[in-house]
Amino acid sequence: MTSTYKIQVFDDGNQEYEQISNIWHITDTVQRGGKLILRNVQDPSIVINTISAWKVLKITPPPPNSDYFFQQ
Repeated sequence: MTSTYKIQVFDDGNQEYEQISNIWHITDTVQRGGKLILRNVQDPSIVINTISAWKVLKITPPPPNSDYFFQQ
């Protein structure tokens, strides 16, 4: 299972993503892991091309068959 993450700090131009599902996958890292590229789990067409790693928190996996991923 792929780990999921949520954004804790929406700033530096990423405020537009506060209104969508805050569940993300890391697709790549840059600057030695200091920056991340994220893809939204609910809408994979939404990609954040750069966000500082410290602004993102790993989420404990939800129970099986949970609708957690689609709650905002």
